[in-house]
Amino acid sequence: MKISISLSDDLVNKIDEYADNGGMTRSGFIGQSCKFYIQQLEVTQCLKSMSNAMNRIAATGVVDEKTQKELEQFTQLASFIANK
Repeated sequence: MKISISLSDDLVNKIDEYADNGGMTRSGFIGQSCKFYIQQLEVTQCLKSMSNAMNRIAATGVVDEKTQKELEQFTQLASFIANK
């Protein structure tokens, strides 16, 4: 899909520099950068969720359905990271 975005000249120059050094096109670099950023946001959210789940378990000693789901999501993330 084609999109149109506005970026500063300085940023485009940096993008081009890193894309060239990595043997990528500008579009490929921007796409990979966006994918990486989104993955980092998802990992951060998962870690926050895991922390909340652990705090609930520590406070109540109970693993309810919501907490179990959060633990399962964290387990899936850990497996994904370990297999990279």
